[in-house]
Amino acid sequence: MRTPASLPHPPERTVPLVIARDEPTDGTPKSHRVAAVPLPPEPPASGHPRVRGYDILSVVGIGGMGIVYEARHRELNRRVAIKMLRGESLAPEFRERFRVEAETIAKLQHPNVIQVFEVGTVEPVAGELYPSPFIALEFVDGGSLAGKTRAPQVPGYAARVVATLARTVHAAHLLGVIHRDLKPSNVLLGHNGEPKIADFGIAKQIAPASGPQPRTQTGVVLGTPEYMSPEQLEGETAPAADIYALGVILYQLLTGVVPFKGATFADTLRLALHQEPIPPRRLQPAVPRDLETVCLKCLEKQPGKRYPTAAALADDLERWLDGRPIQARRLGPLGRTARWGRRSPALAALSAVTTLVAVAALAGVMWSWDDARWSEKQARDHMAVARANELWAAENEARAKAEAAKNLDAAAKERWERYRVSLMAASSGLRLHDVRTARWALDEAPPDHRDWVWNLLAAQLDRSRHVLGGPDAPICYTQFSASGRWLVATDPARKLTVWDLTTRERWGPFPGPAAPRHALVADSGATVAYATDDHGIALLDPRTGRVRVMRGHTAEIRVIQFIANGRELVTGSDDHTARVWNVESGRETHRLRVPDGTALPLVFSPDGEVAGARWANADPPTFWGVRTGRPVGRIDPRAEPMFEYRFSPDGKRIVSSGWHPQTAMDVWEVSTGRRVARLEGHENQVSNTAFSPDGRLLASCSMDRTVRVWDIGPDARGEKREAVHVLEGHTGWIQRVAFNPDGTRLLSASDDRTLRYWDVKRGKLVAVLRGHSSEVDCGAFHIDPGTGTALIASHARDDTVRLWDVWSAENDYALRGHGSYVYSATFFPDGDRIASAGWDDTARVWDARTGKEVLKLEHGNIGIVSSVAVHPGGQLIATLGRKHNDPNAVGGVRLWDAGTGKLLHVWPLSNADFRDSRVTFSPDGTLLAAGTPDGRVRLWDVATRRAAAVLEGHTFAVCDVAFSPDGKRLASAGHHRDGSVRVWDVATGKPLAVLKPGTDFRDGVLALAWHPNGKLLAAGSSDGSVRLWEPATEKLLGELKHGSDVYGLAFTPDGKLLATGAADNLIRLWHVDTHREIAELSGHKMYVHSVAFDRTGTRLVSASGDKTVRVWDTE
Repeated sequence: MRTPASLPHPPERTVPLVIARDEPTDGTPKSHRVAAVPLPPEPPASGHPRVRGYDILSVVGIGGMGIVYEARHRELNRRVAIKMLRGESLAPEFRERFRVEAETIAKLQHPNVIQVFEVGTVEPVAGELYPSPFIALEFVDGGSLAGKTRAPQVPGYAARVVATLARTVHAAHLLGVIHRDLKPSNVLLGHNGEPKIADFGIAKQIAPASGPQPRTQTGVVLGTPEYMSPEQLEGETAPAADIYALGVILYQLLTGVVPFKGATFADTLRLALHQEPIPPRRLQPAVPRDLETVCLKCLEKQPGKRYPTAAALADDLERWLDGRPIQARRLGPLGRTARWGRRSPALAALSAVTTLVAVAALAGVMWSWDDARWSEKQARDHMAVARANELWAAENEARAKAEAAKNLDAAAKERWERYRVSLMAASSGLRLHDVRTARWALDEAPPDHRDWVWNLLAAQLDRSRHVLGGPDAPICYTQFSASGRWLVATDPARKLTVWDLTTRERWGPFPGPAAPRHALVADSGATVAYATDDHGIALLDPRTGRVRVMRGHTAEIRVIQFIANGRELVTGSDDHTARVWNVESGRETHRLRVPDGTALPLVFSPDGEVAGARWANADPPTFWGVRTGRPVGRIDPRAEPMFEYRFSPDGKRIVSSGWHPQTAMDVWEVSTGRRVARLEGHENQVSNTAFSPDGRLLASCSMDRTVRVWDIGPDARGEKREAVHVLEGHTGWIQRVAFNPDGTRLLSASDDRTLRYWDVKRGKLVAVLRGHSSEVDCGAFHIDPGTGTALIASHARDDTVRLWDVWSAENDYALRGHGSYVYSATFFPDGDRIASAGWDDTARVWDARTGKEVLKLEHGNIGIVSSVAVHPGGQLIATLGRKHNDPNAVGGVRLWDAGTGKLLHVWPLSNADFRDSRVTFSPDGTLLAAGTPDGRVRLWDVATRRAAAVLEGHTFAVCDVAFSPDGKRLASAGHHRDGSVRVWDVATGKPLAVLKPGTDFRDGVLALAWHPNGKLLAAGSSDGSVRLWEPATEKLLGELKHGSDVYGLAFTPDGKLLATGAADNLIRLWHVDTHREIAELSGHKMYVHSVAFDRTGTRLVSASGDKTVRVWDTE
């Protein structure tokens, strides 16, 4: 499978998609009838779209019109490419073009054309009006021809490839199909290098076809400018256009550049229309003359001067390949002069006039004065003609510039759509925790469009706290100390570096061992031990760099293990001995010799007191006391073969596992050799096991992508045990599992490039740790005894070690503390704190940087606190609360000191009239406003605490209130049957506007937000829409389809983006000018009730019914 880094990059103004595909290897015939396959509605998956019958594996291409996914057909077990329209491209005209593309490819049953297997549709996702059509295509994994055009190719290779393409194009022409977008990135290469033409998205039918064909709009140029013939640039298309494009491809393969490439679209247009290409031999003298002739004939401006058919082009190329004379002829000086005259008529006329003037002057000397005057008149007439030609040329150039401007506008729209699709793909990648795909999608986004959303998604790629290693200092192999604090790392040059993960101090690099896996660090960090090439054990003091070597073994040392808190070392060697060493003195203190023929390497118990032979097929291991040399047990000889085992923490039991197809594990008692438990449940080979610190639980991970937790305690009954928990979520093989020091949490590391952090008791996922760009192969816990700070360290094949903050992982990167639904959250003006309110009778204040709760505002058993607002000066907090289901209780608005939490004032409101609404301060902080269920809006003077106004007009409860940025207007939202937005003059209390669509809101308006310019007002409703109003004119400017009840709205400070929070648990981000969704943020487990940006626009805070507050930070 190709990585995103190896995908070809489409040119900036290219519409078609780049696809990576592969030949079917299952013998399935390529010729399949294309039929529209109606699919029943299916809910979209959490990441990629769900297509019936296929498993979507990854994103492999993004274009202006949609996305291409790598997928697997479940029944045929065949890799395919799923090409799918998205966004604006779902409009009917694009859907029709998509349909014609599928029919066109299906018609071309040719070995050098990408084959289509199926056509169907997927139900529309939120924010899209139409179903998404898809085409299942042949998957080719050899890259595209674009990779061959970055440098000149061998002429023979260039000729062979273009000859094959020409034969294929000729076959298409015979069926009435013109491709119109032939270029290297649309030519894919099979595993044997065989070219295959792809992307018939703008192909044109020139013969009758079934059904109506989409027509190119007048003045619209389709294709890629560098590969378009002059007549195609002017809107005309014939088979000769494809021959021209083949000439460009041949030119590019021979020279490494395209014939015409301007700084802008208009420059390229002008060059292609009015200039001749530089002959390839001037750029690459090694290009054969005849091949240059063939190339230039393809690039003739006039279609009639090119090869009459693509087959004729293929014939000439094959003649050259066979060493025979070609049919094309080189252009002589006279022909080049004539071509110049046709290309530049004004200059040619001027040259002719100049010649005539010279002749007339000569005649004036020879003839009379009258004749001279007549010649002078003739010269003036010719000059007038030349001037007229110049004006005609200027008019044509102005027309071309106007056309180019239209094309530039279209290119800008396509560039924006590419940006939007890139962000959607990145969002999808992040939902699946696919960092590599998300990073690649963000890299594909045009830089000039990158905004807050791009920065936010980029910041979410890596949630680790610190990164060690990387491209400049790769870490290839790691060993953690027993406590997880110390790390010894080996680089590609076999040099050792030692890290203190608590302080991130490092020592080294030092010369390392021959086998880097045989290096480890003591728990004190004072000693690193590793095996030397001459069978010694080196002891390295990382602080001084001093090395001591202990000798005694006579063969390779395979195992090294610190014991007795690092004071001793036990080693196992191929000389059939195990030895115990005193680290301080460097002396051997005990030696165990095992019988010849014992399977090696030896396996040691955690305390180093017991050594066991390797489990060798049908020969179960025997165990010896390392210090006594006596046998202490042997596994039942009748046991089935296993390939590895692990000791329990007390060394009294082992757990064994086998190679595929073995999926079960056995737990054995060392002293008796008796099997005490059989653990069955995994569906593939077990890859790793770990005992809990107390030895009662065993965790196992498998290639079946699950982690299982087993109770193997002495009081567990029955030999056959079932897993207590089956932990699912990883999408790749799981490499390692590890318990935290108290056994309450479990860590799993996977090939899906993530670590997952689990609650052992509940069997629930706590957090997904993403940041690695490659397979994660190990992880470890460490708790700093001084501060109590807990860290997770992980290593991956991206040659990095990442450190993760356990506190953040425990809270899933959210602010936790509320005991019930959180309805409101907002930043303090300085951005250092966050205020939140929930149904647990409290409002809370959090440190925005550390996530720690710093203040709790108890509401005296009110129950529901539905809204919180912070004074513009930051010194006051206002809350709105009510008693749940108690009409006799008194709710109201409360005013608090934001520093001390002291209650300053209460404005009572009858609970009988109370529904959830919002409270807000005016921008200058002088007024406080809240909506009430009786249809009124109430305002209070903050300084005097007195009522300032009551605004009446709504016919039902008021759900939200919002001051305009200048504080002169107040907007209010009517719930349920009212369904209107009203705008009031704050000074007079008079209504200024009533905003209500032609059809009522289903359940009224739930949320409001003013644009920073004060000219636009957004209103979110229970029908899943957000309407954008211009209050001054009461004009509805647009409508956004979130797809679920919209509870929260917020504009970025620059007004370019709008965030919507809704009942579908998602935050969607919209581009205000285009009304297009550009990303969605997932993480909340219940509805999102509130969203707010900080004043800098770098962070967004959200409140949810899942009892959390989340901060979405771009830094």
